[in-house]
Amino acid sequence: MGFEYRWSVYSPSKKSEILEAERSKDELRDIMSRLVGAEIRYTRLGYWMRQAPYGYASEKVETAHGKRVILKPHPEEAFFVREMFRLRAEGCHTDQEIADKLNDMGYRSRRGALLKDRHLWRMVRRSIYAGINCEKWTDGQPVKCAFEGLVSTESFNRANKGRRVITESKDGRIMISDHKEERYQTDKGKRDVDFPYKRFVTCPECRKPLLGSASRGGNGKYYPAYHCTKGDHNFRVSKQILEEQVERFVEDLQISPKYLGELFKIIENSRVQEQARMGRSLAGLDSRISRLEEEIIQTVGKIKLLDNQTAIKYMEADIDRLEKELAGLKRKREEISEQKSLDLDQFKTKLTYLVERLGSLFKQQSDPLKKAKLFDLLFDKSPSYTDLEGGTDENSILQMMNPVFAFISSPFNHMVTPRGIEPLFPE
Repeated sequence: MGFEYRWSVYSPSKKSEILEAERSKDELRDIMSRLVGAEIRYTRLGYWMRQAPYGYASEKVETAHGKRVILKPHPEEAFFVREMFRLRAEGCHTDQEIADKLNDMGYRSRRGALLKDRHLWRMVRRSIYAGINCEKWTDGQPVKCAFEGLVSTESFNRANKGRRVITESKDGRIMISDHKEERYQTDKGKRDVDFPYKRFVTCPECRKPLLGSASRGGNGKYYPAYHCTKGDHNFRVSKQILEEQVERFVEDLQISPKYLGELFKIIENSRVQEQARMGRSLAGLDSRISRLEEEIIQTVGKIKLLDNQTAIKYMEADIDRLEKELAGLKRKREEISEQKSLDLDQFKTKLTYLVERLGSLFKQQSDPLKKAKLFDLLFDKSPSYTDLEGGTDENSILQMMNPVFAFISSPFNHMVTPRGIEPLFPE
């Protein structure tokens, strides 16, 4: 009729086109289902299906499931990851100090950024560095990888300081536990000086850390004490009595000469490892210095080809930045190179002096907070007041103590213990 409307215009092939588009979508869905499904299955078998995280490099190897991808240590990045875990496990530096130390050694992310404390904290929490994969494709369950991690499980747990712990049961099941910091573990401020052991000695009834406070008597005098009133019990001990008991406990420790010999061997091995780490640090710095010098030369070459003053200005600023970074790395290399090797004989003499006078040196410490931290070093698990009195089984206190300081506290046993420490007894 010579008229046209929106509803009257149509394509005769529209139905066929829609059918073909839907068929293509089905084919795409089938392909992606097969691809992603296979990746999920291989991930649950311990292989790696994603981009390699920092510190690792991907490698295809022949396996029982065909040619699969695993992770291997990156030739340059793995060193920084291992140093990160080692320094954090030592507990002698803050996260920012560790980050600065690694940056001075030449750490740079794959985008060229420096390491920051928050980034370090996120990396240390990643279980993949211990050879354990836990992600969405594993339904949040930890899976043992088909390759070795960059650090051991023990190093991972020490570096995370109990906030994330990897454990393996006797049947081979792996578990990852996240622990929030308890309220009593936080810094309580200046009152810690008055009651320094309240975080390090527990209640004999409930094994919770003792609290500290001073109650006022009827005569208006204050009586400081450590106490616990959780549950249906009320435990209280005088501040003076508990702190005197702690000092007596430490004074009764004596390291046997046999154990000192074993300790010296450990120190010698540690020195060898430290020298190896120093060599790797120097090698990393040399590599970083070479790259910076090459980058400066390339940037200078590019400037010669430019006529735009703005571009030249920015490139000159880049050269200034690179030269400052290069000078810092060279200073750091000189500092590491000038570090003197440990004099083992002198160190052994000092260590022998310290361990023979452990109790007296502990008593002479004037800072109560440092004194409490030194006491805490003796234990892997905080003892109760009854443990310090010797009112529990001797094996219990032995299991609580750090292996370096463990001893049998029985007053009837005068034998040197297998772990190397024996109590002192009056003649």
